[in-house]
Amino acid sequence: VGIVNVTPDSFYDGGRYFPIEKAYSHCLKLIEEGADILDIGGESSRPGSKRISEEEEIERVIPLIKKLNGLNKTISIDTTKFKVAQLAFKYGARILNDISAARWEPDVIKIVKEYDGKIVLMHMKGSPENMQVNPFYKDVLKEIGEFFEERIEFCLSKGLREDQLIIDPGIGFGKRLVDNLKIIANIDYFKKFGLPIFVGPSRKSFIGKITGAKVEQRLAGTLASVIYLASKGIDYIRVHDVYETVQALKVYQAIIEKEV
Repeated sequence: VGIVNVTPDSFYDGGRYFPIEKAYSHCLKLIEEGADILDIGGESSRPGSKRISEEEEIERVIPLIKKLNGLNKTISIDTTKFKVAQLAFKYGARILNDISAARWEPDVIKIVKEYDGKIVLMHMKGSPENMQVNPFYKDVLKEIGEFFEERIEFCLSKGLREDQLIIDPGIGFGKRLVDNLKIIANIDYFKKFGLPIFVGPSRKSFIGKITGAKVEQRLAGTLASVIYLASKGIDYIRVHDVYETVQALKVYQAIIEKEV
């Protein structure tokens, strides 16, 4: 899943693909590099970020999605807002990547149902503005698991099918280093739900905390986590660096296929 942040303030690529012309060129590059899905977002969710208006988010992402329509590439809209999701699906998006797991605007479920799309239900403690202010878990796996149980039940009660649901444990969203490492190391724990699993480790702060690397220097750390996740059969991996990730995965796959 290739990340397309049409934002001026995202933690790694803020402003780099803003405005639309730069974002469109970047999308074409990600497709050429091997992205299966383009995940387009117009509102930063980095720690400490504040929400923007519905109108501003629409202005950032909808023209891009319109421009991409017809390229025969799966589009994911990274939003929590009903109107943004509604317009994105109208113009071709088929996955809603909702960091609130449909808690902030529950009616987004209606859009996913209407278009027979899919929704990524991500776990987050708090909101981007406060999620990294002393997060704490007694048992991070159990607590995220209980969150998924409730969210899955909610979605099914609103008429979605299980094959429309994807779960994301939310690396870096209200998590400490120990929590992020425990989630990744025990990612199989979440297979008990029988749903596809979506993980976004790309260039996140847990890599910096382990290595001391700045965000621009975290590609190698990202690839290490990607290969581990691939070894566990994770379905969706969301990254900034598609070319390098695809290359790493091709080599990993080739080695696995030759195992005796």
